[in-house]
Amino acid sequence: MVEIDVTRAQILIASSLIFFILTLPANSASFDCQKATTQAELTICSSEHLSHLDDMIGEQWQLLDRSSRYFPEIQAEQLKWIDSEERFSDGVSFETQLEYLRFMNAMNNCLFTEYGTTNYFRDCADSVRANEVSACETTDNQSTLSIGICRSAHLKALRTIEAVETELSNSQNSNLWNEYRDSECEWMAAQWQGSISGTIFVTCHIDLTIQRISNIFTESR
Repeated sequence: MVEIDVTRAQILIASSLIFFILTLPANSASFDCQKATTQAELTICSSEHLSHLDDMIGEQWQLLDRSSRYFPEIQAEQLKWIDSEERFSDGVSFETQLEYLRFMNAMNNCLFTEYGTTNYFRDCADSVRANEVSACETTDNQSTLSIGICRSAHLKALRTIEAVETELSNSQNSNLWNEYRDSECEWMAAQWQGSISGTIFVTCHIDLTIQRISNIFTESR
């Protein structure tokens, strides 16, 4: 009698899971929700918002230049994000990763031409900041949250480029530079109170990281 009850329970659970999977939106993510099996896949497919963001992340991923010297670092960042336990805490993580990939595509497309030449980093950094980053920040009426997401993603993209260019340049003073940047930005943020201090800190890091990468590019020319 106990075995019959367990079997019926298993059938009910299996039937419920199958019904759940079959009723998920079929085209709502970067993978087929009809074949969703992992907890991560089921979570994405059960949320229209996350499904939409995941689909857009997939589109940006497909646009990446696999031959770019930045691609291995981007791939490592993507895998780190996928393995993050906090990825599903809210949509912020998805939105930040989406903008990160978008900014990386924009920077890579600006820097490296089809003729094998490299444009000035500062020009590309200014262009991406004035266009892609500015457009990102104007969403949601320039709310504190949207600005935070966009600038965090922008900084993440810049740090990806910095890591690759620093390694290629065999720079010997990267640790000293990092210490200077951290202390400078901490001091600037301390001059403000409230949530604005966090924005000041990130913006300072963006400005100094652009300066750092620009110097590396100039030295390597």
